[in-house]
Amino acid sequence: MSDICLCTIVSKNYLPYARVLMKSFRQFHPDIKTFVLLADKIDGFFDPSQENFEVIEAESLGIKDFDSFTFKYNIVEFNTAVKPFFMEFLLLQRGFTKAIYLDPDIMIFNELTQIFTLLDTHSVVLTPHITLPLPDDGCSPKDIDILKVGCFNLGFIGLSKSESTSRLLSWWKERLYDACLQGPISGYAVDQGWMSLVPCLFSNYYILKEPGYNIAYWNLHERTVTKKGENFLVNNTPLYFFHFSGINVRSLERISKYQNRFTLTHFPVLKDLLEIYKDYLLQNGINDTLKWPYRYGFYKNGSHISDMARGIFWGLGVGSKEFGNPFENFCHKFFHWRNVHRLFTERFLRAMLDKLSIRAWNFMLKRKG
Repeated sequence: MSDICLCTIVSKNYLPYARVLMKSFRQFHPDIKTFVLLADKIDGFFDPSQENFEVIEAESLGIKDFDSFTFKYNIVEFNTAVKPFFMEFLLLQRGFTKAIYLDPDIMIFNELTQIFTLLDTHSVVLTPHITLPLPDDGCSPKDIDILKVGCFNLGFIGLSKSESTSRLLSWWKERLYDACLQGPISGYAVDQGWMSLVPCLFSNYYILKEPGYNIAYWNLHERTVTKKGENFLVNNTPLYFFHFSGINVRSLERISKYQNRFTLTHFPVLKDLLEIYKDYLLQNGINDTLKWPYRYGFYKNGSHISDMARGIFWGLGVGSKEFGNPFENFCHKFFHWRNVHRLFTERFLRAMLDKLSIRAWNFMLKRKG
C-alpha cells in the first residue's frame, strides 16, 4: 500500500498523542507511511529521527507570509489551518494517491481497510458528528452546538487524488488562510465548519456513518461500547477508532471537558478504554511534553502573545501589514499606532467580540469548576 499515507498535526506539546496514534495504526498497517506535521518548531526538544513517523515542520510547506499566518491564529487555529496545505503536499508533492488525516487524540483499534476501499471510488470521506438527535435535556453538547461547529467532525478526513479533490483543497486552503478562527460570535468553527458545505459544493463524497468510526463524547448518546474478549465493540460492531477529544488524564470521570451529559458511571466499559489510553499517553511522555513551549506563542523578545493581540492583528486585515513582522512586538507597536480610525470596521469589531466572548466563557467555566 505504498500509495496510501496516514497523517496528523501537532505542536510539540502534543507529541505523545501522535506517538500513540501512529503506534496503534502500525499495529494493523505496518507498511503504510505515516507523517506528523509539526505546527511548531522542534527547537531541540526531541529527535525526529527517533520517532516512528516522518516529522515535517509546517514552515517547510511554503505558506505565503508565514509569520503573519502563524501570528494571527492561536495554537488550535494554527494546527487546523495548515491541514489542507499539508494534505495537498502529501498528495501532490509526495505522490500519494490516498491520504487519511486523523486528529492526534485518536487511537486505532482495527484495520481501516474500508476507508482505503471507499477512497478507490470517492474523492473525500467524512464522518458526521451525530446520526441521531442529541437529547433535549439541558446538557451539552446540544444540536445547536453541532450546527455551530459543523456537521462533520474533521478529526478524520480521507482524500484521494482527483480533480475534485484538487478543487476542494484549493477552496479549503483559501478559506483557512484567513478564516480558520474560533469565532462563536462570527460563526467560525476553525477548519471543520467549512466542511458542512461539501455536499453543496462538491460531488463524489462519502459520509461514513458506521458507529465504530470516530466515536467520541458528541455521539455517546447513540453508541454503546462493550467488550468481547479483548476486542471493543460499538453497538455490537467493531470499534475502528476512538476520538479522545477533551480527555483529562488526571481525571477521567468526566470523559471529556467539552461535555456534561455523561460520566464514566454511565459507561462501565468505557472506563477500561480511557484507562488504556491514559497509560499509553503517560508511557509516551505526556507529563513532560505538556510543559514544552509553543514557538509561535512568544514574541522574539520572549514575552507571551495574548489571544487578544492575535485578534487585534487579524481584525486589522490588510492594515496589519503596516506593522511588519508581528513577532517583533506587534502589541507595543499597536499601542503607539496613530491610525485608530481603521479600527472601526465590521471585521475588527467581530474579532474583538469573539475574543471577549471566549474569555468570558472560559472565566465562567473556571468559576463553575
